[in-house]
Amino acid sequence: MTAVRSLFRELREAVLTGAARAKDRLHQLTDNVDAHLDTVVTRVRDRDTYDGPGGGAGGPGGGSHVPGSSPTGSAPSYTHGVRFFGADQLKYYTNPNATLGAPGSAVFMMPAEDAVNVHDAMSAAIESGMAPSVTDAWRNGDTVYGALIPIDHLPQRLPTAADAGGFPHFLPGGQTAVNIGGVHFQNPTREIVVDGGTPLRPGTAVFELGDGGVWDILGIYG
Repeated sequence: MTAVRSLFRELREAVLTGAARAKDRLHQLTDNVDAHLDTVVTRVRDRDTYDGPGGGAGGPGGGSHVPGSSPTGSAPSYTHGVRFFGADQLKYYTNPNATLGAPGSAVFMMPAEDAVNVHDAMSAAIESGMAPSVTDAWRNGDTVYGALIPIDHLPQRLPTAADAGGFPHFLPGGQTAVNIGGVHFQNPTREIVVDGGTPLRPGTAVFELGDGGVWDILGIYG
């Protein structure tokens, strides 16, 4: 167990060291996001239109869980949230008239500011609390995708055990964590939940996670 903990600490140090390289680029992006990405040119592979990203993924693993009825505390109000996932979830963000998660689900995400902790597939998995979709993409060497979602119009709260639905890596308190052998290692990344089922707001951006944490924008809704 000691050796495993040491390895994890080394991995975490590598993640946080690499995050500094992406920080300036992400700050510039979030400044644009605050203006709802009005000046960003949409690129969807070889097309100049985009059908609009959507939901269908809630909870730590991209599945749906019943929201907790009594949160452990009040979450701060953020303007944008970020979710990371594998190609299996991408279809939920490219369907017309899609929603942010299924009705009745709890949709987990990190504040956009905390995405500076993510600079590659491994750190995306760790900082997302080992959410299965992004974790599988990392372990299989597949592409990791993400969505930057305006949420300032939605009630936000800290996740509860009921929201997590027994997910083993969940740790109450409002920060993601990784469970190794029954011991939770807390990340610096905060997490919040919103209730699923609402239409995605214009300005939602879907991206591919590139080297060094670069976001290759695939499309911007609205």
